[in-house]
Amino acid sequence: MTSSPPTAPSLRAILFDLDGTLVDSLQGIAATVDAVLEQRSLPPPDRTQLRSLVGAPLESIFGTLISDLDTVGRAALADAYRTLYWTTGVPHTPLFPGIPALLAECVRAGFLLALVTTKREDIATHLVDARGLNTHFSAVIGGDSTPHHKPHPEPALYALRRLGVEPAHATMVGDTTFDMEMARSAGCRAIGVTWGYGTPESLRASGAHDLAHDVGHLRTLLLGDSSGSR
Repeated sequence: MTSSPPTAPSLRAILFDLDGTLVDSLQGIAATVDAVLEQRSLPPPDRTQLRSLVGAPLESIFGTLISDLDTVGRAALADAYRTLYWTTGVPHTPLFPGIPALLAECVRAGFLLALVTTKREDIATHLVDARGLNTHFSAVIGGDSTPHHKPHPEPALYALRRLGVEPAHATMVGDTTFDMEMARSAGCRAIGVTWGYGTPESLRASGAHDLAHDVGHLRTLLLGDSSGSR
């Protein structure tokens, strides 16, 4: 299912990805992956390869990094990662500059916000809480909140049910092809941000209606030239 992007007056909800969109997560992810692999006497992964995998489910990331892992092995490494991320990853996961002000302005403008991420819901909630963003989001949808992960439309559709908003009145903001494909399949507007882990070419090819090249540009795409009560 696809749809035309909602016009500004009809936009009621904004769904945000987390890694590479709101937070600069590569350093924290890499530190945690390194720690998991070191526990098993395995070498750290190539950073370029790891960067290309950010946004995918953990089981897929470890399956790609270690090609001979079976399903049980991938799940075990993913569980080990989740355990270590609290203390190893979170301290090394800063917000991108300008994000707190943008989210606050979106809320003031009357939009409902939800976080839609492949991180487990409790970890995602802890991270946004640690960065002081928890009051902005009406829902946090993690990789374990629905049976299907991005790019399946279910996470976005579940978030919108929680918000009480139809897909035609929502925008998804993310940095990867998973986000764009999920948004288009769900019937949402798709905005790709180019400061994360996808390329402008891959975001366009996967269905982005618009590309934001910095946080100021994203603000204009979401709020127009001026903000205020809607």
